Amino acid sequence: MLPVLAEHGDAAIAEQLLSACRTPALVEDCHALDTLLHVVGYLGYEPAEDLLWQQANEGFPGACLGLLHLPCHGLADEIHAEIDRHHGSAIFPEFLPALAVKAGDSELLHRLVDWGRVASTDCNGGLVLGISLFGDQGRSEFVRLLWDPAWEIDGSGTGTIRYAYAATRITGLSLTELYESVHQKANDAPEDAKHAMRVLVALLGMWASRYWVGLRMATADEDAQQLYQAFFEWSTPHHDDSLSGLAYRLFSPDNRIHDQIHTLETRVADRLTHQVETSLLAAMRR
Repeated sequence: MLPVLAEHGDAAIAEQLLSACRTPALVEDCHALDTLLHVVGYLGYEPAEDLLWQQANEGFPGACLGLLHLPCHGLADEIHAEIDRHHGSAIFPEFLPALAVKAGDSELLHRLVDWGRVASTDCNGGLVLGISLFGDQGRSEFVRLLWDPAWEIDGSGTGTIRYAYAATRITGLSLTELYESVHQKANDAPEDAKHAMRVLVALLGMWASRYWVGLRMATADEDAQQLYQAFFEWSTPHHDDSLSGLAYRLFSPDNRIHDQIHTLETRVADRLTHQVETSLLAAMRR
């Protein structure tokens, strides 16, 4: 229910949720508290800023994500100092780097990129997200690291792929645009295209899962029909240039990516069906 409250709540709801954050039962339930902190910030409730910063320093990702929706003017120096303190560490509070944009120092973008070269890939979701928030420069850097195998963007164990997907929405990169890039890589550098293909399949999986990004700065969700046509239909009956056809160009027939793509086609088709049904119901009500 919390994502629903986030999308439809107001200051009064945020105030009640903030009060709940202080109850002993929730303080002991780390997952529930983390989500609440995220939602309170998402609702733009500025009185929560100090508590969110306190909890961000305790390692709560949701507190960092919530703070991204608040001004943080009085926290800029503290955020900068914390990033300075942890910069270059392999292990650190994972989502602290996501707040770098709140420190008011554009040079921090380059420090996040450098940090990513030594950071554990089990701990780089916040770096990926933080880089994407630095406007056009951040977008360029994000596109570069998206295809860099060293960043292991397609990693699902610690959630890097979730925040890479969020970053595509923040930077306005469409999945069809990324698909065109993978096609180009397949022509120019097939070995590089294999990693890019895995990343693309993982990102499409995040879209199909209807993952709640929980960031107001992310762009609108992509159209199911456009994605289905781009990824799974042939542009000509004489050549399979679909996602599946591209995978058979790059990988051996026994590679597990083919099963992943087959499952994805079903999931995207289901979302397309739901989209059509929703549109029809909306039209009937008008």
